[in-house]
Amino acid sequence: MKRMLIVIIFFISLPFLIKATPPVNWLNSSFAYKTKIQTIKKDKVPILLYVYATWCPYCKKMDKKLASPKVQEYLKGFTKIAINIGSKSKSNIVKKIMQQYKITGFPTLVLIYPNGKYKKFYIKVEYSDSKFLKALKRKIGKKAYRMSKKGNKISKLNKKEIAELYNNNGTKPKIIEISDEEGEHTQMRAYKVITEDPQAKFYNNTGDIYFNKGQYRKAKNEYFESLKYNKKNQRSYYNLARIYYVLSRKQKDGFRKLKFLKKAKFYSDVAIGYSGIYLQDTKAIKKQIEKAIKKENKKYKVIK
Repeated sequence: MKRMLIVIIFFISLPFLIKATPPVNWLNSSFAYKTKIQTIKKDKVPILLYVYATWCPYCKKMDKKLASPKVQEYLKGFTKIAINIGSKSKSNIVKKIMQQYKITGFPTLVLIYPNGKYKKFYIKVEYSDSKFLKALKRKIGKKAYRMSKKGNKISKLNKKEIAELYNNNGTKPKIIEISDEEGEHTQMRAYKVITEDPQAKFYNNTGDIYFNKGQYRKAKNEYFESLKYNKKNQRSYYNLARIYYVLSRKQKDGFRKLKFLKKAKFYSDVAIGYSGIYLQDTKAIKKQIEKAIKKENKKYKVIK
């Protein structure tokens, strides 16, 4: 009887033991907020701030709503930051956030515009996924959504830019056609410019942490995020080549393995198009990739 009572109590208390955790593609730190708020005018991308507490039951439900595929797709262009204010020891940044945006409860969403203005709102977590998305779109508005799209837009090189590169570098830059996972096509230039953007560096460093932990999917997302801030970052492409090579080795299906290897080779080729400290590392991993591709092609007799 006592055992049965313990089991019942455990299952009743289980929802309260599970902590609220924002979606993986949200930046989850006060440091990220401090960094992003300083560059919001330059980036021209609105920030969506999600204020939560790990123990809050409504925050757990909000996490699920924000993690739904359609909501993630809609918020794709926004800079998404989650701040945990439920801990007893609050940093100065967290205290400042609470005062500045007049946070009195959670979960709370704050939309911050590049001009410094903000809009605080809450959406009922009891809504269905479709109703939640409609309410979110209504709260955010068309103006902020257009700004998010415009801020992250990757523009193609025009003739004037190519001419400038030709004059500055003495040699005509190589134009490489890039196609990312989402099917967005653009043109990238390969020439001698290597200055790692602070934001790109932040995402690459975060990606490296996930990579070392073996969380390759999270690492890949961080590396792709870094390219929004520096499209010619050799380190980002090297990291993507490294990720896809590691993922290829985990594939049991030969054709799927080959698919990952080709992606790895693609990103290694792009990385080699730029100069930088990762050039030798990229060349080394490219050799391994090409060797693995050759082996798979021979094994399955895949015609290129």
